[in-house]
This record gives sequence, structure tokens and C-alpha cells, in this order.
Amino acid sequence: MKKYIFTFFCFFYFKDAYALQCISGGKSYEVSKCKDTLVCVKNSISNTVLEKNVAPGDEIKCMDVNFDGEDDILIAHPPSGQVQMSSVYVFNTASATYEENTEISALPCLEVDAEKKTISGTCFSSSVCEHWTERYKYGKAGLELSAMEGTYCDPATGTAYSYLETYKNGKISERIVKELKNNIGK
Repeated sequence: MKKYIFTFFCFFYFKDAYALQCISGGKSYEVSKCKDTLVCVKNSISNTVLEKNVAPGDEIKCMDVNFDGEDDILIAHPPSGQVQMSSVYVFNTASATYEENTEISALPCLEVDAEKKTISGTCFSSSVCEHWTERYKYGKAGLELSAMEGTYCDPATGTAYSYLETYKNGKISERIVKELKNNIGK
């Protein structure tokens, strides 16, 4: 009976003790939820609190968000309606610390494509008809818009359109617009 009680205790005591290992700046960092509502980063020298008020459904990932070859920390928060926000902490090689990147953290429904080296916010909307995705490249100056695609409606006619815009040096370099045909009853 004591064996079962000990096993039960260990399960509940250690269930939140799970830690990820991020490799940044040639060192290993342990990233974990600590003290119930905090995200902490530990190495052999320091213990730092990154995020406060962590929810039970938050998911912590180690991944290279800014494509510099170093692990960064992404905390995906549970969705609120159809929008999911994230907190992103980018590794600063000069100070050997993780720093919050508010620019990337502000993108709703964040997606990171390591192959294409793009960062996207995929669930922007301003009305029932207007939805879009913004795709960015990450450079020395931060995020640089490379493309937007989505849908919108002409308020005068109600006609729906899809569009794709590509950007170069902050300006639209190409815009493709197509009318969306209603296929109901065909």
C-alpha cells in the first residue's frame, strides 16, 4: 500500500516538473513551468523568470524563431475564440539571455516556417468577410512584411474577393485580386 501512495504522490508532485532543454549560445538551458504560474529558465549560472501568470494549457517550445541558429522560447497560450496568441523570447547572444520580442508576440495565430524562413500571423480579421494572413521575413531591423493574402468584400455590392500582395522594401511589388464566385446550387 505504501508503494502505491508513494507512486501517486510522485505523479502529482512531478507532473509539472517537466523541463525542456534549449541549446543557445553553445549552452544548455532548462525551461520549465515553476512555482505553478511561472516559466523559468535555468543554466549552471542563473535562474530567470520569463513569463508570469502561465495558464495550465500553455505550451512551451524551444525553436529557432528568428532563424539565427539559436533556440528561442515560444509559449503558445490557449486560444481565445479563434485567436491564439504566443509569447516569444529570443536568445540574445551578446548577453546570453532570453528577451521578450513584443513584435513577434503580437502576431495572432503565430506560425514559424523554418524551411522558408518566414514568420506569419494567420488569423487577422476586421469583419465577417475580411480575413488575412501576414507573412514576414526576420532581419536585423526586426520583422519585414513580405506578403499578405486574404479575402474582403466590396461594401457597395457585397461581392467577395481574394487577394495576394507581395512586398519588397516595404512597398507592394505585386497584387493579384480575384472575384470569389458563389458555387451554391451549381
